[in-house]
Amino acid sequence: MHYSPEMIKLISQARRQAANEDKPNIKLANPSVLTELNKIYHKSDDLALKAIIKEAFDLVGDGWPDKLIQYSEATEQSNFETRYIKKVYRG
Repeated sequence: MHYSPEMIKLISQARRQAANEDKPNIKLANPSVLTELNKIYHKSDDLALKAIIKEAFDLVGDGWPDKLIQYSEATEQSNFETRYIKKVYRG
């Protein structure tokens, strides 16, 4: 997927606003970054983060804004996986 400069800016802002455990998943190199943002949107209580993600989905188009509305707990349960933060020493 090709990102416009506005999309890059919004995804970077979303990464800055997100919780520490969600930051590793918000990368432009991640092909499922929009799916991750959708999960974070419904999990988060931060209104600023939700506004940033909603604006990013509006820029993408292609039915993504509708996915924010149609999100269900069944999707969350089927895609549930335990996440672990792995710190690697690179010294």
